[in-house]
Amino acid sequence: MNGNHLYLLENHHGDVKIGVSTSPEKRLRSLELAGNFDIINRFIIPTRFARRFEKKVFLKFSDYRARGEWFSGIKFEAVKSFIKFEFKSFTPNHGLNDIKDPEVLRLVEKVLYDN
Repeated sequence: MNGNHLYLLENHHGDVKIGVSTSPEKRLRSLELAGNFDIINRFIIPTRFARRFEKKVFLKFSDYRARGEWFSGIKFEAVKSFIKFEFKSFTPNHGLNDIKDPEVLRLVEKVLYDN
């Protein structure tokens, strides 16, 4: 795994942020400080396909997109439930960790996950 994580947070205003980070706890702390808000809920899931999975989540909740990676009018638990449910089907069970050549891995991932 390349160390990426998909994270989900809810601030004290009820806004939800979906993002990707290699250091999610550090990222959440910096967001909290820079944004001058308190994080009241968080959910972090490690996945080598964090960016691709993030796009899928963004698409699902596009009607609630406020700005960038922030969403309004959607419940944190609804997004979390979607992520947990979809992650099972999105995560490959194809032994991709056995592929050592980065170019071959990139091509296999493209075939499996890019539409």
